[in-house]
Amino acid sequence: MRSQGKPPVTDGALRLIDGIVKTGAGSDAAALGVNHWLLGLVERNAAMVENLAGGVSVGRLTRTLERQVSQGDVGEPMTREMLIARAVAHARGRGAKRATELDVACAVLAAAGYSLVGDSGPGAGAAGGAAPDPGAGPTPDPDTAPVPYRPRATRRTPTLDKLGWDLTRAAVEGRLTPVVGRESEIQLVIETLCRRTKRNPVLVGPAGVGKTAIVEGLAQLIVSGRVPAVLQGTRLISLPVSSLIAEAGVVGQLEERMKAVLSEAAQDGIVLFIDEVHSIVGAGASAVHAAGDVSNQLKPALARGDIACIAAATDEEYRRFIERDSALERRFQPVRVQELTAGQSLQVLEVLRDDLQRDRGVRVPDEVLVWLVDFADRFLKNRFFPDKAVDALEQCVAHCVARGRHEIDLSDAEAVARRMIGMPVAIGERVNGMTGALRENVLLLDEDIQTLGDRLQVTMRGLDLRPERPNAVVLLTGDAASRARTIAETIARSLYGAPERVVDVDFGRLVHESDVNVLVGAPPGYIGYSDSLPLHRVA
Repeated sequence: MRSQGKPPVTDGALRLIDGIVKTGAGSDAAALGVNHWLLGLVERNAAMVENLAGGVSVGRLTRTLERQVSQGDVGEPMTREMLIARAVAHARGRGAKRATELDVACAVLAAAGYSLVGDSGPGAGAAGGAAPDPGAGPTPDPDTAPVPYRPRATRRTPTLDKLGWDLTRAAVEGRLTPVVGRESEIQLVIETLCRRTKRNPVLVGPAGVGKTAIVEGLAQLIVSGRVPAVLQGTRLISLPVSSLIAEAGVVGQLEERMKAVLSEAAQDGIVLFIDEVHSIVGAGASAVHAAGDVSNQLKPALARGDIACIAAATDEEYRRFIERDSALERRFQPVRVQELTAGQSLQVLEVLRDDLQRDRGVRVPDEVLVWLVDFADRFLKNRFFPDKAVDALEQCVAHCVARGRHEIDLSDAEAVARRMIGMPVAIGERVNGMTGALRENVLLLDEDIQTLGDRLQVTMRGLDLRPERPNAVVLLTGDAASRARTIAETIARSLYGAPERVVDVDFGRLVHESDVNVLVGAPPGYIGYSDSLPLHRVA
């Protein structure tokens, strides 16, 4: 008797199917229904579901499906073999020989009654037995649905495929995190890319504000078809500068590689993304060919509009490297990226919380998210939202994973926060400890200690009417001036955990008018304008 061959399904698709079978119905695979498959798909690849079924709220859909399954409503019966057959039919409908995770997702969503964005396979949009949750978002009207995503570039791109990372493909496969709070910046990038010339936006903003996330958000809009016609079907490819110059030590090798990259990127439907764009200045230059760096090879293509390129840089990097080269600077259109507010950062954490709970199995209550955002806002002043809040959340999740726990409470968050900043988080406790230490060592008068303590109780909680001012400015005179060092070390030890937190700045050497540059920096056009403040280097 001849055995049946292996079904035309990729290993990744089989792992997805078998994983849902294992968690959805246990040993009774015949009891699986459409709601089982949809719930398992959302839990494993929420981003793909959002991209394929426009308007779906994954959180609400998950809660609805969990309630329905727990009540015995599993939807239309659909066995493992039935799903594989539908996925294979979908793959063949789009001209593929083997069904992938994408085909499995399309088959499940079509069976659940969702109209699929960017899908033309058989059964797309056909209603199944499990009606979509009304709260999960509207099903797109076929007459107004976004244009399906099909790459517009016709020529092969072997060099870009080798050196870069296709963000639009990652968006189709659901490997990108949804972007929150950057709608205006993404719209500005889209407008710049729609220009005929100088269609090269450069995202300029502090480290950690989410410049790369904006580009990932654009990739998700492209694959969902919610972009102007001139950008539909575009491939957005991230191109690291390090990969361009890697193993290009032979003279002429970098030029050949850049020629291939520019030729492939010049065709219609390709947009490049270069993060840390300042690194192209001088990259690949040599002593005998100083003008042969990556930036000089990019300038002609950028100037003619042969290629479209999105770049990203911090404010300081843009000022030091890009603005100094006026020929390179005028090729780009700056898009300023401001720091998110605490409220917007909380929305980002809410999205990440669902992903972390699915990937790490750790639950994060709402009150912990609110506390982490408040902590990052008050104590991590040298970093920016949303990065500092995301970092605090992921560190808390890692803290619980390492200890085998499945839920974060406030005590865990406080312990992680104390490690991150190297001092107690409780402001009142720290200020009281400072006043007690000053009184015990008789370093200041009692009324001065009380005044300083009252001031810090207000300002260190962010309650000052002018929060940009220092928390306290203390002028020591008379006998107290002779104890300045001891007083400073006592305050630093009590408030910040160690006397080494004291930074000495000697104003005795600031005797000339130009010495004010130590505090405010050199003016434009003078040596040192592009450098960091001398005071910061002293600190």
